[in-house]
Amino acid sequence: MIGAIIGVTVGTVQAIQNCDCDYNVCQPPTGVAFPYECYTRGNSLRFTAWGYGSVTPASFKFWFYKDLNFNSANNFYTHSSPNNYIDLPGSQIVNNNVHDVALNIGSYCNNQWLLSQSDFGWYDLDELGKPYFAISGSASISAADAAYYVNGYDYNATGLVQFTPGTSVQWEILPRQPGYTATGTILFGANSPWVRVRWDGTPGFATLKCTGATSCHTEVKYYNVHIY
Repeated sequence: MIGAIIGVTVGTVQAIQNCDCDYNVCQPPTGVAFPYECYTRGNSLRFTAWGYGSVTPASFKFWFYKDLNFNSANNFYTHSSPNNYIDLPGSQIVNNNVHDVALNIGSYCNNQWLLSQSDFGWYDLDELGKPYFAISGSASISAADAAYYVNGYDYNATGLVQFTPGTSVQWEILPRQPGYTATGTILFGANSPWVRVRWDGTPGFATLKCTGATSCHTEVKYYNVHIY
């Protein structure tokens, strides 16, 4: 249930799921938006339905589940609203000991409830805001300039997440370690999602370190580079 790309879009970008739908009808939602950001237990969480067509349903209904199970016994909260969003109360999260949450959404169209064909989730509340990433770039190169990038993964529970608000990035070239004789210099981008490095002419290996941090999580990755 991981994945986020650091620093792609400015602002709070919400997770989105794919939609293959007819926008000229009233229909059940085909997607849900959910902010991937640091979360404090006890606060409310907003879920926004979309993909329900150009004819706005008279009402929306939200069913929330916990403990990675869609059985009725795990349906800890249900609420109807004229709006396409709901603020899941923090008291419900705390009182029901919720750490993983999923939901289904219904639209009230033409005097009947139409339920979404798929469920949305699971969202790991303890992982929200964590800057998951990997490093890409030349792993074997002659002495030269090279660029290295932060690559994100899909956060599977919520679809593609393009930005973790408040993420800082720091690149470093670690001091020579046993067996690692090569080194280099960061030319620019030491605090951006990509960095440019000039490797020196000493053959061997060097290690790049990238730290991504938000107000609630710090993630560190290492990348070994062979200089020949």
